Amino acid sequence: MKRDYLLPTRFRVWGWVLLVPSAMLGLCFMYDWGNGCWMDEFSVIGLTLALLFIGFARYRQEDECVAALRLKALTLAVLMEYAVLVAGTLACYEFTYLD
Repeated sequence: MKRDYLLPTRFRVWGWVLLVPSAMLGLCFMYDWGNGCWMDEFSVIGLTLALLFIGFARYRQEDECVAALRLKALTLAVLMEYAVLVAGTLACYEFTYLD
């Protein structure tokens, strides 16, 4: 059975909707405009989910060759990178690893 990790096309829109507020929230806490201690983790996790939604969403017209190539590249690169990103966010607790 072939696994398919690509999401439907509508997830691209939801990714952009989630990306904008998460990026704004992250900028606020990165430059100490806010004094939250746990909101910065929400901004990084929100950015992570938004970029996953944008990256894993299908194109409207996509053939099997392009889908297979994207699936292999995204699966190997993105899942490992975002797992490290979320683990680093939860372990470091602040934006020091991004600086």
